[in-house]
Amino acid sequence: MDQARVERDAHSVHREIWLRKENIWPMGLPPLEAMLSPHIAARVLDLEYDIRQELGGDGSRQWGAKAGGFFDRGRGIIAISASCSYEVQRYTGAHEIGHAVMHPWIGDKVVHRDLPIGAASFATRTPHEREADYFAACFLMPRKLVEKEFALRFGTKKPLPRDETVAFHLRVADTRGFFSASADSLVFASLLAHAQSFDRRRFSSLACHFGVSVKAMAIRLRELGLIDE
Repeated sequence: MDQARVERDAHSVHREIWLRKENIWPMGLPPLEAMLSPHIAARVLDLEYDIRQELGGDGSRQWGAKAGGFFDRGRGIIAISASCSYEVQRYTGAHEIGHAVMHPWIGDKVVHRDLPIGAASFATRTPHEREADYFAACFLMPRKLVEKEFALRFGTKKPLPRDETVAFHLRVADTRGFFSASADSLVFASLLAHAQSFDRRRFSSLACHFGVSVKAMAIRLRELGLIDE
């Protein structure tokens, strides 16, 4: 996967939102993070964006899970299942926006259905599904904004080490598990994504701030090199 290209594609949607910001929010601009919404992205791409109780059809049940959303390019519709959590709805929506921007063949002849994030392992996903996942991460959690919010919470722009000082400030109860866990387990990254205090500072967690799941935020922190394991 060409991550730089996918990130550029996500930023191109950011730019479109920014250029139209006065029309979208005529009464005043919200915080930047609030602008990073898949339904706003759909608006600037002239797509209909619906949250639906039922997605219709067979539900595309795979791996024991129903579809979390679908993209119908011909009708210009992105629909997201209301049965998913708020965070999963946002990620699935951004994922479908990624297909709309990057994959012109998807949703053209046949409605494209996607499982909600976490329903299937990343390893089993096709290359274009992985690209859409990475697009969603770049769109909802832009590099510069994440780095800024990370520094505000943890006092550094450098990768945070998994050491005794950091464990103390995170109030880690199971220090043995904290230090023995592999990087792939996302234990350290998840603690940072979920943390609401550090070194006597209290704040909203990064996951809450960006409106994503703890797992999605943890993966993004690792992608951006903000943890040193």
